[in-house]
Amino acid sequence: MKFTDGLWMVKEGYTLQIPKEIADIDYSDSGITLFAPYREQESSLSAFGCGLLSVKINAVGANMFSVKITNHKGSRAVKAALELNKTIVQPVSSETEDYYSYTASLLELRISKNGQWGISFYYAGRYLTATEISGMAHVTAPDGKTYIREQLSLSEGEYIYGLGEAPGSIIRNGGSFDIWNEDAGMKFGRSAKCVPFFISSRGYGVLVNSTECVSFEIANDATTDISAEGPVARTQFSLEGESMEYIIIGGASMKHVLDTYSEMIGRPAIPPAWSFGSWLSAPFYDVCDEDSILDLVEQVENMGMPLSVIHFGPYWMKGFEWSSLLWDKTRFPNPQQMIKTLHDNGIRVCVWITPYISQKSPMFQEGFDGNYYINYGNGDMYQSDAVAPGAGLVDFTNLVARSWYQKFLDDLIKMGVDAFRLDNGGDAPSGSPAYGAKAAEFGIKYKDEFEAGSLHNLYSYLYEEAVFDLLRRRYGENNACILGHSGFIGSHQFPFMALDNEDPSYEGMRTALSSGLSLSLSGFPFWSENIGGLTDETTPDLYMRWHQAAMFLPNGVFGGVRTFRVPWQYGTEAMNETLLFSKFKLGLMPYIFSSAVESGYIGIPMTRPMMLEFPEDQNTYNLEQQYMLGRSLLIAPITSEDGIVRYYVPSGTWTNLLTRERIEGPIWKNEQHGYDTMPILVRPGSIIVAGAFDEKPVYNYMENLTITLFELPEGKEVSADIYTADLKTIGSVKALKENGKITVRTQGIYGQTRLVLANIFRIASTSEGIPELNEWGTMIIIDGNEIEIGIL
Repeated sequence: MKFTDGLWMVKEGYTLQIPKEIADIDYSDSGITLFAPYREQESSLSAFGCGLLSVKINAVGANMFSVKITNHKGSRAVKAALELNKTIVQPVSSETEDYYSYTASLLELRISKNGQWGISFYYAGRYLTATEISGMAHVTAPDGKTYIREQLSLSEGEYIYGLGEAPGSIIRNGGSFDIWNEDAGMKFGRSAKCVPFFISSRGYGVLVNSTECVSFEIANDATTDISAEGPVARTQFSLEGESMEYIIIGGASMKHVLDTYSEMIGRPAIPPAWSFGSWLSAPFYDVCDEDSILDLVEQVENMGMPLSVIHFGPYWMKGFEWSSLLWDKTRFPNPQQMIKTLHDNGIRVCVWITPYISQKSPMFQEGFDGNYYINYGNGDMYQSDAVAPGAGLVDFTNLVARSWYQKFLDDLIKMGVDAFRLDNGGDAPSGSPAYGAKAAEFGIKYKDEFEAGSLHNLYSYLYEEAVFDLLRRRYGENNACILGHSGFIGSHQFPFMALDNEDPSYEGMRTALSSGLSLSLSGFPFWSENIGGLTDETTPDLYMRWHQAAMFLPNGVFGGVRTFRVPWQYGTEAMNETLLFSKFKLGLMPYIFSSAVESGYIGIPMTRPMMLEFPEDQNTYNLEQQYMLGRSLLIAPITSEDGIVRYYVPSGTWTNLLTRERIEGPIWKNEQHGYDTMPILVRPGSIIVAGAFDEKPVYNYMENLTITLFELPEGKEVSADIYTADLKTIGSVKALKENGKITVRTQGIYGQTRLVLANIFRIASTSEGIPELNEWGTMIIIDGNEIEIGIL
């Protein structure tokens, strides 16, 4: 929210009270509280009639400080809160001639001894940011509403990322962002997955600890100006009310910050291995039936297309009854047998659900009688026709209502449903006129009596948690997944997050990718795209390019609005492309699944913006149309109709995994590709482990593997972990190139292993097997768990 014209000029009608100095400090075991009056204390009379901000600073974990800013403490409003893994620790205090210092692990804050207002943050002695004079403020608006504002300084060349999937550049500098989920589609500039967290290229992150509408201004016209010392730029965040807390996280790198952030907000679940296969959705707005689904499966099998999941859109239920959570028996007379047939063909089942319960639904009256829906403040039930006639929204703050909703989902799980696609999680009402005259007059009431404005964003998390928790209880840890449309802090724990409704165009494809990478930088490691966009205007060319790209994302869904989006609709070339890249991905499942496990364990996104892996290379800081899949694969999707892609290759000798071309970086590349190739480059010093199957995502990742070594460094051991699909067994490959010899050791893998030395064609000796030259380099078939190879 903009309170100023430029950095210094206050907008007409607004009053800003800005702390001028630190008048007093209180000390506690976990931190300090600063008392900062709004005018300079020149004499004992200066305190008379002078308000102040109290700034409570606590160490809430290694490399984390909480900063809570309060003007008046008297509010009795009951607001929803995030569940964070805070650990109150005692900071180490020290002082110099100039400042007091408080340190939580390597994150340090410094407060000047001269009494002048300001707090500076450092990591391992390296300056990060600061709140300075005129940054922190209490604001009164012309309508009498009050706000707490904070501004943090930006250094020259510093970039800000994150804040959810909001469309636009991944670099958030210059933008304004309101954290308020809206289901409107990316092309309208709105987002269903807003997150009050940003991360800086300087190696720190900031989480505003609120579920309400936090406003961010990032180095835009309200937070930049010129001073006597030169250009000034800041980030700004503000919250309505009298208090605001933010948590600053320091790290050695952006990856380190995301790891710490993930630990604080909760580690993500690891998606089941089967979920990395292809998903095919029934039409969203058109009617299908049991016969059309089974006919589709037969056609897919005839084509030889690997298919993991069939997703049923809303019309698995009767029209006007969303949700009844009951199959429409007219079109699906024996759903349990149909699901069994699909399972027998190796295909899982996902169904669309919504928290709306239609007035026509058989569930409705039971929910009404139990008071399981969100209400107006006068006790009447909140109802909307947005999805279904007279529909109420399940109140997930009511634990009885939560269990009631889960009971119907559990009946579907017992029938064989494997996953759910969750829609409308961003529709929770507040007291705004946007939700109707009664909402404006009486307000909105939830069971737990939290303020409705504090539950709008959080509602999607509560909804997803209820569904995911049930799936996890029924199918086991790391064997549950959903497709969530809306999301908030905490939703990252429930894979996958489906990107908002993408436009079926190359612009829509580019927007989806940059939005997904922003989601990655907001702490969401697993996300999904609609292949070809959401609606049905996809061309064959776009279909193939989008499918290529989606095969190297955590998840991709073939989904149309009124038709099945299947390859044969787009011609023979599309069928060939689909088979080629679908099978190519499945062959890489040992690598892909191990990357997913790493993301689950440390919270680093599986789809990584380039700067996460190459922070020392400034050229990677604004790349939003390429990424790293895990640590070792650079993916540059083709996002233009002419088939030309421009991408950046960091330092070292990289190898295209499809064409075997070697590329010496750093370099910008311009290439034209047909539908059977794209830039998939292997990072130098990598071990890529491929499996023995390419027809399904779940198989034995430890048996009969192909292990390829790429550009091993001299004298430095390189390793790769391998996990079985059930996560019960871990294997490893370690390789060392030293003094003209390569030593490879494996653990946990068995069968006949194909060891490939990429780009090495001259072998002097080998302790096992017979070297064979091929187009890649040298291949040796080994049966043991250690081999030494002399190279020339």
